[in-house]
Amino acid sequence: MGKTLVFNVLIPLLVPGLVLFVWRLVLGTAGTEFPDEASSDEDGQADGRHQHCFARGQYIFADRAGTSFALLLGFLAAYIYFVTLQWAAFFPTQLWQWILWLVVLAAVLGPIGLARGVTFIESGFLRLLVAFAAAYLLDPRWIEPDSLRLQYRCAVGIGIFVISHGIEFLADRGENRSLVFLLTVNLIAAAVVVMLSGNGKLAQVTTAMAAATGGTFFAMLPARSPISFRGAVTCYSVCLVSTLFLEFAGSYADIPTASYALIAVAPLALCLCELPKLRTIGPKRRFLLKSVVIGTPLAIGLALAVIADIRANQEESSVNRVNYSARTGCARLT
Repeated sequence: MGKTLVFNVLIPLLVPGLVLFVWRLVLGTAGTEFPDEASSDEDGQADGRHQHCFARGQYIFADRAGTSFALLLGFLAAYIYFVTLQWAAFFPTQLWQWILWLVVLAAVLGPIGLARGVTFIESGFLRLLVAFAAAYLLDPRWIEPDSLRLQYRCAVGIGIFVISHGIEFLADRGENRSLVFLLTVNLIAAAVVVMLSGNGKLAQVTTAMAAATGGTFFAMLPARSPISFRGAVTCYSVCLVSTLFLEFAGSYADIPTASYALIAVAPLALCLCELPKLRTIGPKRRFLLKSVVIGTPLAIGLALAVIADIRANQEESSVNRVNYSARTGCARLT
C-alpha cells in the first residue's frame, strides 16, 4: 500500500514541479516578463518590434510545451510502476494500454497547435487528429450491433475535442492555478467512479493523471511568472474521457450512465463563470463560485455511483445468504 502511494501518487506529484523548474531555468523563462508591443520600442523600429515578438513567441511556446511535458512525465512516472517495469506492456494488447500513447500524442501535438504562426483552424485540426486517434484505437469490439459501437466511438472523439477546447478557453482567460486545482478534483472524482465500477487498473491510471495534474498545480504556486495550462489540456482531456469511456463500455456494474457523463463534462460547467457579469466579482468569490459550479455535477455523479454501488452490494449480500441457506439447510431467509 505504501509503495503504491509513493509511486502512484507522490512521484507524479513531484515530477511536474521538477520538470517545470528545470525547463524554465534552462530556457531562461522563469520570471521573464515581456512588455506590450506598443511600449516595446519608443522609436517604433521594425526590427526591434520583430525581435520582441519573436522572443515573446518563443517564451509562450516554451512555457506551454513545458506544462504539457511536465504533465506527461508525471503521468509516465506512475505508469512505469503501474505496469511493473514490464516493457512488453508498452506494446498495447488491451484497450486501456492505448491511453498512454494517446497521452503522448496529445503531449506532442498540443503545444505544436499553440506555436507561433499556427492558425486556429490548424490547431483545431491537430486536436481533431488526437480525437480521431482515440476514437479509432479505443474500439469496444465486444459491443453489438456495430451501429451502437460506432456511436460510442464518435462520442469519445467528440468528447475529447469539445472538452479540450472548453478547457483551453478557460485556461486562455487566466486564473490557471484555480483551474488546474479544480481539474485535479475532477480527475479524483473520475477515479472514484471508476473504482466503484470495479476496475482497479483504470482507477490507477486516472489517479496517476490526477496526481500529475495536482503536481502541476503545486508547481504553479511559487512561480514568479504565470504558467499556462493550455499546452496540457489535450493530455488531460484524453485521459479523462478515455478512462470513463472504457469503464462505461466494459463494466458490468450498475453505475448509471449519467454518473460517467456528469463527471466527464463537469469542466465545461466552468464556462458559465466566464459570463460578463460573473467576471467582475472578486477573486475569492469567483473561486467559490467555480467550486460550486463544477462541484454540483461532480457531487451528483458521485452520489449516483455510490447509491448504485450500495444497492449492488445489498443485492449481492442477499443472494449469497440465500445460496448459503440452500447449501447448508439453514433457516430460510426472512
